[in-house]
Amino acid sequence: MKSNKGFETVLPIGYKQYSTINLSDRKTAIKIQYAFVGIAFVIFMIARLFNFPLTSSYSGWLTALITVSLCFSYMFLHELTHGLFIQLISHEKPKYNLSFPYLTTGANVYLTRTSFIIVCLAPVVLWGLILIAALVVIPEAWFFIVFIVLIVNFAGSAGDYFQFIKVLKIPKDSLLKDDGHITVVYSEKIQSKS
Repeated sequence: MKSNKGFETVLPIGYKQYSTINLSDRKTAIKIQYAFVGIAFVIFMIARLFNFPLTSSYSGWLTALITVSLCFSYMFLHELTHGLFIQLISHEKPKYNLSFPYLTTGANVYLTRTSFIIVCLAPVVLWGLILIAALVVIPEAWFFIVFIVLIVNFAGSAGDYFQFIKVLKIPKDSLLKDDGHITVVYSEKIQSKS
C-alpha cells in the first residue's frame, strides 16, 4: 500500500511490525553521544581553520548566561519544528515529552518513509540555514554565542541523523509511528528485523 498523502491515521491491513528504532537503547545512546562530540569537534576545528572570532566582548558570565539561554531556547525550537512538520504533513497534533536531558516529539500517526525523513531533518536544515545566515549579519560581539548555538544545532541533531540513516535501510513501503520514545516501523514485507 502506498500512501499518497504522506501519512495514515490507521495502520493499513497487511502491515506488520518490521523493526524498531530506540534512541534510548544504551548502545544507540552511546553512538549518538560520540557522534555529538565528533560533529562538535569538526565544526569547532573548521572555525579555527578559518579564524572565526571565537571570543566574545561581553564578560564571561554574561556570555555564558546568554549562550546557555539561547541553547535551551534552541532545543525547544528544534522540537517545535519537528512538531510543526508533523502537523503540516498529517494535520495531527504532536506530543512533546521531556525526559531529562532529552526533549522529544511524537504523534499518533503513521508517516510514510519520505514524510518521516522530512520531519526528522527539518529542524537541522531550517535552523542551520537561519543560524548560518545570522552569523553573516550579526555584530562580531555575538558571533561566538550564535556559533555555539549553531554547533548545538548540527551536533545536537545526532539522534535525527541516526534515525535518518536507519530509515534509509527500511523498505520503501514502510510506515513509521514515533511516540517520542520509540519509533516503530511497519511494512507489508514479511521478514522482520529489529
